[in-house]
Amino acid sequence: SRLTIPVEDWPTDIMYSPDGKSLVAGFCTSPQQVGKAKHPEVHFFDVETGNLNHKWVLSGTFNITQVGFDGSLVFSPDGAHLLICLAGEETAEIWHVESERVVWRGHSTGYKTGFSSGAFSADGKLLALSSSDYEVQLLRFPECEVISVGVTPMAGTTIAFSPDGKSLSTQ
Repeated sequence: SRLTIPVEDWPTDIMYSPDGKSLVAGFCTSPQQVGKAKHPEVHFFDVETGNLNHKWVLSGTFNITQVGFDGSLVFSPDGAHLLICLAGEETAEIWHVESERVVWRGHSTGYKTGFSSGAFSADGKLLALSSSDYEVQLLRFPECEVISVGVTPMAGTTIAFSPDGKSLSTQ
């Protein structure tokens, strides 16, 4: 069957929750709102009904001058945390899913143009973030302690761990 979810804004990313019960979408702004500040949101839709179960309003504001931004939503391997990276947003946030609370907020060290993608290692002990200002941060998780900072050849590049967690790849 086909699931249709009514949305007013364009999602920056969309994915299923690890348990498959929710479709999770990140929103920043709609084409009609371009250039106007708005708090980014993450919506949780029921997969069976398409109803909006709940939404999180992020603390930062998102203000873009053009359409074409991107971002990513990434669940931790155990599904307990959700990493929210929205390009153009100065911060990335990690939310504890059950309590619906922010447990970490971080930003790139460069121009603060924001993280646009992230990845957890398969064992959930490492978190890698890629920023729009060519920066890659590697963090120990769940402490979110920065282990190293490097550069990537493309701004806001896709980032991924190898299955054994020993290598990190950027686009």
